Amino acid sequence: MTSDSQYLSSKERVILSMILLSIAILIALDILSDAKEGASFSHMAVEGIAGLAAVIGYGLLLGKSMQAGSVLKKTQEKLEKSREEAAYWKANSRLFIEGLSKAIDEQFQKWNFSPSEKEVALLFLKGLSSKEVAEIRGVADKTIRAQATTIYEKSGLAGRAELSAFFLEDLLAPHKEL
Repeated sequence: MTSDSQYLSSKERVILSMILLSIAILIALDILSDAKEGASFSHMAVEGIAGLAAVIGYGLLLGKSMQAGSVLKKTQEKLEKSREEAAYWKANSRLFIEGLSKAIDEQFQKWNFSPSEKEVALLFLKGLSSKEVAEIRGVADKTIRAQATTIYEKSGLAGRAELSAFFLEDLLAPHKEL
């Protein structure tokens, strides 16, 4: 498992690349100066190896930076596509939800629910308990239970499960065996 702290930031990669490139250039200049001054081959070879290591490090870091940039670009493209899909889904589902909300409200009208009965019934459809509805509405649990009884009498339904099924049953496609 890796963490973000194990990776160099773009700025850190650039700084490290510049340091390695500077080291390689300075070593090359030192080797030229040493050659003019007649330094030993072994001395210049050691400096050459150090310079070569700096160049290789620079190349590796540059390659990793380019690879990271490519991965970042692909990730950003995927993220943008996901955002577009989410916006499309949200826009399409909003129409369905608004339609369902309107249909539920129309049915509540047909059942002659009072405004408070409509609110209680909607909260039941959202899955809240009588106690939770009482807390939200700031009334006694006994009041909600009495309203629930009236809701079920007006609708002709036996209880909360039938109330939910009345609106949701046809929304779910039947299970088909493969």
